[in-house]
Amino acid sequence: MLDSLSGPNPTLSRDDCKRLAYNGWAGDDSVDEAPEKSAIALKRAADACPADARVEKARLNVAATYASLIADAKPIEAGKAPGARTAKLLDEVYDILGDANLSAGARDVLPWLGDEYFKAEEKQNPRRAADLLVRWTHMADAAASDPSLPEADRIDALAIKLKAVKALSPDHRIPPELVAEAQQKVDAALAKNYPEHARPGVVNSAEWVLDTVDDKERMRSLLEHEISTAKQPYYYMLDLADVDEKAGNKDAAIELLERAYRESQGTATRFQWGTTYVMGLVRMRPDDAAGIRTATLAVLNELDGPDRIYMRTAKRLDRLDSVLRGWNKQGKHEETLAAIRKRMDDICSRIPEAQPARGTCNAFLTKA
Repeated sequence: MLDSLSGPNPTLSRDDCKRLAYNGWAGDDSVDEAPEKSAIALKRAADACPADARVEKARLNVAATYASLIADAKPIEAGKAPGARTAKLLDEVYDILGDANLSAGARDVLPWLGDEYFKAEEKQNPRRAADLLVRWTHMADAAASDPSLPEADRIDALAIKLKAVKALSPDHRIPPELVAEAQQKVDAALAKNYPEHARPGVVNSAEWVLDTVDDKERMRSLLEHEISTAKQPYYYMLDLADVDEKAGNKDAAIELLERAYRESQGTATRFQWGTTYVMGLVRMRPDDAAGIRTATLAVLNELDGPDRIYMRTAKRLDRLDSVLRGWNKQGKHEETLAAIRKRMDDICSRIPEAQPARGTCNAFLTKA
C-alpha cells in the first residue's frame, strides 16, 4: 500500500489510513532493510490521510520518525545533527507530544523512537530539551497511571519516562527519588500473581526499568528467580549472561549462553540462541578458535532441513557471517572458516536451486 503513494498528491481512505497507522512498523522488515525509503513513504502516508484522522496521522508521523532515525543512525551516533528530513519529523513529534489527545493515541508507538531520538533532539533542538522532557513525562505518566492498560504497558511507560529524564536532564542523571519510586513500583508489580502467559511481559518490562536505573542487584535477583521458575528459562539466561558480561564475569556469561542454546526449543529459536552463543565466544574468547569452530558447526546443524533459512533465521545467518568475517579480519582463522563453509556447502546442496534460501545459504562466508 505504501508503494501506491508514489504519485503526486496521493490520498488515503480512512480505512487504509487506519490500517497503516496501526501496523507494527517497528518490527517490519521493510523498515530495517530500507529505512530512508520507508521514512519517505510513511510521511507521505501521514500527509495523505483525511484531515480529521488526526491520531492516525500522528501515529504515521511517529513511524516515519522511527524509520528516519534508523536512516540517520550513523551521524547521530557520531554526535552530528540529523538530516533535514529527520529534523522536520522531530518537530512533528514535538507537536504530537504537546497535544494530550494525540500523545495518548500514539503512546504505544512513541517508545519506538528510543535513544537515537533523544540524541537527535539534544543535538538539533537543545533549547527545547526542558520542555520536551515535560511533554514526554506527561505522556508517560498518563500511560503509567492508566488502569485500562496491562501491567507490563504501565511499567514500560515508567521505563520510557526514566530514559527521557536521563537523556534530557542537564546532568543526564535520574534523581534518587525517581529511582527509588521506580524500584518500589517494579517490586510491587513483580509481587503480584499473573496468569502464566502474562508474567514474562511484566518481567521484561521490569528488566527495562532496572537496566535504565542501573540496578544490577535487583536485575540479577530477578533473572536468577525467573531462570529457576520459568517454563522457558532460556529467555532469561541470555539477559543474565549480558549482566555477567558487563560485570566482567566472562566465563559465567559464556556458560549461560551455552546453556541457553542447549535448552532452547524450536528450530528458529535454537538457531538464534546458538548464534548468540557463537558471537559471545567471538567477543569474549576470540583466541579459542577450536571452541568457536565446534560451536558454529553445531549451530549450523539447526539449518540442516527443509524451509529453515528464511526471515529471522536468514537475518541471523547474515549477522553471524559478519561477525565471523570480522573475527578473521587478519586472516588468522582461514582454516576454521573453511571448515565452517564446507559444512554449509552440505546444507546448501539440499536446498532446491529455485528457492531464495539457496542464494542466502550460498552467500554465507563466501569470499567476495
